[in-house]
Amino acid sequence: MVGRLADRLFASPDVYAWEGREADQSVNFVTCHDGFTLNDLVSYNAKHNEANGEGNRDGMDDNRSWNCGVEGPTDDGAVEALRARQVRNLLALTLLSTGVPMIGMGDEGRRTQRGNNNAYSHDDELSWLDWNRVERHRDLRRFVRKLIELRLAFDPSAHIDTISLSDFGTRSPGRRPDLGRGLRPPRRFVRRSAAIGGGAGKRREAGVRKEARRSPPRSGRPMRLAPPGPR
Repeated sequence: MVGRLADRLFASPDVYAWEGREADQSVNFVTCHDGFTLNDLVSYNAKHNEANGEGNRDGMDDNRSWNCGVEGPTDDGAVEALRARQVRNLLALTLLSTGVPMIGMGDEGRRTQRGNNNAYSHDDELSWLDWNRVERHRDLRRFVRKLIELRLAFDPSAHIDTISLSDFGTRSPGRRPDLGRGLRPPRRFVRRSAAIGGGAGKRREAGVRKEARRSPPRSGRPMRLAPPGPR
């Protein structure tokens, strides 16, 4: 799973590199117009398409979702905090990965279809954008704006000198981490990269740490980026 995710973070070289395609020909997204919204992806384990009038038989059953412990809306503060963190995690993965990012309209405001993953036939509150909800989650909108600013300042599609997965003790130059044969990665992982941009004589570095755990990271220590390799 870690290797597959690493490929997606670096514009899917396992799919496109053999054709000689550039990174900007890869489109990265978690949700789109079909299926769950981003909010519903972290709020429902199963589809709830009863309002479509087909006995909940329509729509995909494989949604790759997790409700964080409670199905649907909840007043549980711990569950809601986890969902909010998961939404930010997924938006950060999308906007800070190499390639062209795509986010669903309203995902930056926690738009919901109440667990309906096939709402194309609805022209009502189920599929409309609730502007009150967008305002209620204005902190998430600010977060997304900051992600976009960061992406524009340190373009993840720029040349990458070094990628280091320190938890694995591996380091390899190039666009994709080398996890090695037979390596059995732990559930938690860290990705560190140096992104290079600008013209001749100019160098900008950005370190991005992506760690999979339910609780916040224990350490906020700055990353030590490896010196650039030959161009």
